[in-house]
Amino acid sequence: MNPLLLRALMAYATTGLVISTAAHLLALAGQPPGGTALFAALHVGIFPLWIPVVLIAQRMTKGVLRREHWRILTADCPAWLRYLTFALLVYAVINFLRFITSPHAGGHGADLPSPAEWRGFSGHWMMFYTAGLMVVVSAYRRGSSKRRRHCLRGHGAIDDAEVCPTCGARLVEVGIR
Repeated sequence: MNPLLLRALMAYATTGLVISTAAHLLALAGQPPGGTALFAALHVGIFPLWIPVVLIAQRMTKGVLRREHWRILTADCPAWLRYLTFALLVYAVINFLRFITSPHAGGHGADLPSPAEWRGFSGHWMMFYTAGLMVVVSAYRRGSSKRRRHCLRGHGAIDDAEVCPTCGARLVEVGIR
C-alpha cells in the first residue's frame, strides 16, 4: 500500500476525529458547534475515509478466515488506539440510545441542527473516524516496519503485533526479514 496515501488518510481521519470531538464537547455543553455546512461536512466526510478503509481492510484480510478479520485489522495498531476505538464504539451506542430516547429541541435558527442533534451524531462521527484511523495506522505500520515477528507458518508481522496478519495465529518467532 502506498505510504503517502496512508499518511494522507491518517491526517484526514485525525482531523475528522478532532473536529467531531470538539463538536461533541460543545454540544454536551449545550452550544451548537456550527451550522448545517459543518454538520453535513462531518456527516458526509466519513465516506471519503471509509471507501479506502474498506478497500484496505479487504486487502489486509484477503485469504483469512472471517472470524479472524478484526484481529488481523488491529494486529499492527498501537494498543491505545485499539482501546480508544472500542471505547468510542461503546460510547457511540450509549450516546445513540440516549439521543433516540430523549426529546430533541429544535434548531437555533432556520434548519440549524440543535445541540442534541450535534451530540447524537457526533458520537458516531468520533467512532467512525477513530475506527478508520485504526485500520489505516495498522496498514501503515505493517508496511513500514523492517523488523518482524513470524508465526509458525512463516508469515510475518511487525514487532508489537500479537497475531499473524495473514492467518491469525499467535506470533512466536522474532527476526528481521
